[in-house]
Amino acid sequence: MDDQRTTEPAEGPLHEELVEHLLRCMEQAGMSIEAASAPGHPKPAPVTRLGLRPRRFRPDAVARDGRRTIMGEAMTAAELADGKSANRLETLSRNCRILILCIPDGAAEETVASLLRSAGMPHAKGRLLRYPRESWEELPRTADPRRARS
Repeated sequence: MDDQRTTEPAEGPLHEELVEHLLRCMEQAGMSIEAASAPGHPKPAPVTRLGLRPRRFRPDAVARDGRRTIMGEAMTAAELADGKSANRLETLSRNCRILILCIPDGAAEETVASLLRSAGMPHAKGRLLRYPRESWEELPRTADPRRARS
């Protein structure tokens, strides 16, 4: 199944550290955590991708901010470089109002920009949380494929 990710010892924080940081920041922003891939929380429901080959992804966090569903996804430096990450982000962004992507602060800007461009995620839908910072930021404008062409 595609939601199985390995946490290899590499540079930067582990996937579990990024998920915990994501949850802390979402709670500090006043969101109520409904499910998370962390101890003490129910497991998030799988998100199915439409098409001929269904893929099932589980976000790392699902929260509510009023009536809006907000998903969070944590990615290590190794996961950012993986070719499967773009499909994962595209599928998750189609099924939520806002998608927060938590990455290590040392992640290369070019890698993040190309990942977001290939995922086709709209600029206004995504937020970027750099570990260990406490607040997220808007996605770079170059990540919006409609703007990159003009």
